[in-house]
Amino acid sequence: MNEDNIAVTGIVGSDPRTYVTAKGVPIVSFRLASSRRVFDRERGEWHDGETNWYTVSAFRRLADHVGFSVRKGEHVVVTGRLRIRAWQTAERQGTTAEIDAEAIGHDLNWAMTRPRRIQPGVNDDAQPDAVRAEPEADATERTDELDELDELDELDDGASEGNFDDAFQALAGPST
Repeated sequence: MNEDNIAVTGIVGSDPRTYVTAKGVPIVSFRLASSRRVFDRERGEWHDGETNWYTVSAFRRLADHVGFSVRKGEHVVVTGRLRIRAWQTAERQGTTAEIDAEAIGHDLNWAMTRPRRIQPGVNDDAQPDAVRAEPEADATERTDELDELDELDELDDGASEGNFDDAFQALAGPST
């Protein structure tokens, strides 16, 4: 099966929200705004073009690290699998672009960071609970997590981010 992989740079448009599934799997979700810079030759200046919005989701260790490291308004680079979904309600219809993240990091054009390596079992007591490493998921567990997100998408009518967040929290359980 072919996958649509994507790399997007943009600004985090909502504080990442971390949830834990009934099976104990952490998931983080946030909105990402990506605008193309366009040069207006007549005015001799740059301005933002149209903005594309994405819902970014990350799982397990990446979810923990994003929840600890990323905040609304920061510039990030996201790579992952792109999913385009059509939605429709009685009043409206539209399309949602989602990214199942494989990697997320700060865009170093806008900030400087110093990574801190997290090593399982080493100084666990010195590491925040949110960034303690856990074993990687096998393919079956990953499929289960994506199935839970699919259930979430069925609850979301796409009308507003608030509805998405409420549905996400209902499916995923209490936040951390």
